Amino acid sequence: MKKRISVLILFIFIFFINNIILAQWTQTNGPNNGVVTCLANSGEYLFAGTPGNGVYESTNNGTNWVPTNLTNTDVRSLAISDTNLYAGMFGGGVAHSTNYGANWIALNSGLTNTSVYSVLVKDNIVFAGTFDSGVFYSTNFGTNWIPSNLNNVSVSVFGTDGINLFAGTGNGVYLSTDNGVNWEPKNNGLNNNAVQALAVNGSDLIAGSYGGGIFRSTNNGTSWSPADSGLTNSFIQALLNVGNDLIAGTYGGGVFHSDDNGISWRTINDGLTISDIYSLTADNNYIYAGTGNNVWRRPLSEILTAINDPAVERVNRFYLEQNYPNPFNPSTKIQYAVSSNQLVTLKVYNVLGKEIATLVNEEKSAGNYEIEFNASHLSSGIYFYRLQTGDFVETRKMTLMK
Repeated sequence: MKKRISVLILFIFIFFINNIILAQWTQTNGPNNGVVTCLANSGEYLFAGTPGNGVYESTNNGTNWVPTNLTNTDVRSLAISDTNLYAGMFGGGVAHSTNYGANWIALNSGLTNTSVYSVLVKDNIVFAGTFDSGVFYSTNFGTNWIPSNLNNVSVSVFGTDGINLFAGTGNGVYLSTDNGVNWEPKNNGLNNNAVQALAVNGSDLIAGSYGGGIFRSTNNGTSWSPADSGLTNSFIQALLNVGNDLIAGTYGGGVFHSDDNGISWRTINDGLTISDIYSLTADNNYIYAGTGNNVWRRPLSEILTAINDPAVERVNRFYLEQNYPNPFNPSTKIQYAVSSNQLVTLKVYNVLGKEIATLVNEEKSAGNYEIEFNASHLSSGIYFYRLQTGDFVETRKMTLMK
């Protein structure tokens, strides 16, 4: 009997220790044991940009990394839309890949400043934020670039709520309501204008400044208030919102977490031995941090309060969630939000663009929705699902694995 009790105690102890170990950040194997300036993900693909060695790719949650064909470049930003991957390079302009980084082509026609800090794709329009020359935009996937009226300023980061477009610059935050053609400053109450990071969390716009902490606006930047209680480091370099949670990456203070829209913050640095955070992203399983030394990851389930909660309130804007689970067999769930009464279509396509299924084709009132897709009649592979309502169109990728 004593032996059984001892074995049980040992099992409980091992379980407890394993959970402590798992409840930490762990360093991934790559990409180059150096600075990781930017991160992006789409489905099973995870990409990391570096300041001298180009873009790396991982297809196993960052466990292993391989270089893409974009090498020996200073990559400052990455953006993904469907199969299109864009890299903003300092001194190299914008590079475009249509096959998840296997091949790249430079697209700089009309881009009079090739020192690109930030890139974003919205409604099939590509935006490039440059050093000292403002914002350029392209309506043909980067083949040609057009300057906007925002110039003579360095653009560090973009953000969007699906309708409006925001730019974080060395002179504060700017707003565009016409897809980046015209911009206006939005800095009332923003006490530090060196905005390095932006996030949209429901109806809130969150700005992270370098040396000034975090600010929140509930009116598209018309006014700002501090949102940094408990934030012990004011040098914000990255912001990420997932579900109802906010994650902040700082220079010198590691990673912070807020579950109340920035009203209060706490550190989540367990196991993280490096404090300089340059970039953040997340998938269905992990939060990833690009640091001054490699990519680190931590399970989402340890941190977030509402990552897969269907009740997450998104009805103030249109939104299409990543399906869950993904990969899946044979069924998966898709969540989306509609902000007003609209005709909604949600369709599934194969990799050749052939329509496989129509999941939704009807008028929907404002609210959050979830639908199940059963793919028992389909073969294993990659599929795409596309939500369209009015001017809003968004496509995501899912993987069926039988």
